[in-house]
Amino acid sequence: MSDAIADLYVTTVRVSNGAAGAPVLTLNLAVEAASGNIPNGKALIVQVTAPPFNEVVVQPVTGTIHHTGLGQDQQLVAVSGVYYDTLPPPAIGTITKTFTAALSVDKAWNGTGSFTFGGTTISNCTVTAL
Repeated sequence: MSDAIADLYVTTVRVSNGAAGAPVLTLNLAVEAASGNIPNGKALIVQVTAPPFNEVVVQPVTGTIHHTGLGQDQQLVAVSGVYYDTLPPPAIGTITKTFTAALSVDKAWNGTGSFTFGGTTISNCTVTAL
């Protein structure tokens, strides 16, 4: 097995502020352990509301991880991507929207964070490894 493959792992986390009806983010990320790069991933944002149920898929998601190195080491994770949103009738077309997430997690990928999609920011979230 090559070192490049040995240093790559996949993690899945859920990011939510716990408010009823608030969007919930699920991130599936491929992480290069040695470099801290996130070369590929997928974000799924689901908001359980009255129909239509809102679901946003962002793929690919890329980013980086930095370590605080102080006290109990935390991983500072920043990821981003773009997705396409179809305009509601009577408009015709699609627009590109931006997704970003910032997380502070421990080695087990549990911690806190926030995310922004299409101009909506969800903050004070709990990050839970799945």
